[in-house]
Amino acid sequence: MKLLFLVLVATLLGAATLKGTGASRAEMPAEPALTEREQMRGRLLFMQCRACHAVTGDEGARIGPSLVGIFGQPAASVEGYDQYSDQLLSAKIVWDDATMDEWIRSPATMVPGNLMAYGGMASEADRQLLVRYLRKITAPATD
Repeated sequence: MKLLFLVLVATLLGAATLKGTGASRAEMPAEPALTEREQMRGRLLFMQCRACHAVTGDEGARIGPSLVGIFGQPAASVEGYDQYSDQLLSAKIVWDDATMDEWIRSPATMVPGNLMAYGGMASEADRQLLVRYLRKITAPATD
């Protein structure tokens, strides 16, 4: 157990700065900066997502699609990723804070029959923090 804790701490402290590439964020409202504590908690919450989703432009798709530039985009629209369910393809969802929160709460409830193997996150506070963290780490790079 102690080794697992040390690996977790090392992973969090050694995490690279995450930045993506993609569409402009000009139309998106400015987010308040995450505190150091929120950043750490966000990284911890995101660890279960990171197993399947990339958040930098050079990683490409994993088991799930890349999340680079996801906010403001229609669901099931990541170029080069073709493993979407018919249900998600026809869902007419555009990713914003509210839809991402609903998805993280329960993908199976939001879009029954989707292929994402994730049970959901019950804590509203954790979901809201994760959405803020996702918005930060998936933002397209600005030059």
